Amino acid sequence: MTVSIHIRELRKKWNILQTVLKEDLLWTIKELRSAANRQSGLEPDEKVGRKRVRFARRCEQLAKKLVVRAQRAWVEVKELAKTDLGPARTAEDLAHSQHQFDDLERQLFSKEFRQSLDRFGRKNREGWDQWARQLAETIERCRLPMYDLSLALGQCWRAHSARLETTTVSVRATGIGRQVRYRNRRK
Repeated sequence: MTVSIHIRELRKKWNILQTVLKEDLLWTIKELRSAANRQSGLEPDEKVGRKRVRFARRCEQLAKKLVVRAQRAWVEVKELAKTDLGPARTAEDLAHSQHQFDDLERQLFSKEFRQSLDRFGRKNREGWDQWARQLAETIERCRLPMYDLSLALGQCWRAHSARLETTTVSVRATGIGRQVRYRNRRK
């Protein structure tokens, strides 16, 4: 299969991930936060209530940032899929997409974030422990789309390296000077 086919598949995987982040993770944070607020019956001006709301808002901001990054990566891969920009540019764009994937994965599944979420759930009862638990489950549901995206990136890199392997350069000495031939071999 050609690089462009794998890039189209990569584009689909980025789209799936951004949808999961937006419609599952972000929605879960917002809905559970309002439900936990109602269940605990805390006034926003109370010290404990403010800490809870601040933590939930920080989670929401992180989720929004992840959604924006996934959308940006999707748009960039979409542009890459439109034209064949040559091996060097393709490698550069794939490396950028790989970097964005690594950053998303690091932020979404970071040990520190998970520990702070667990601590928050243990400290705050009255609906907030359930909020933290459900948010952790939602984050876990993001693993499959991330894994699929990882596989799609691997396929793109393999196809790109196979494309580079099919290029040959030969140099032949002639009576007048040198003759350089550049040829693409197709399998």
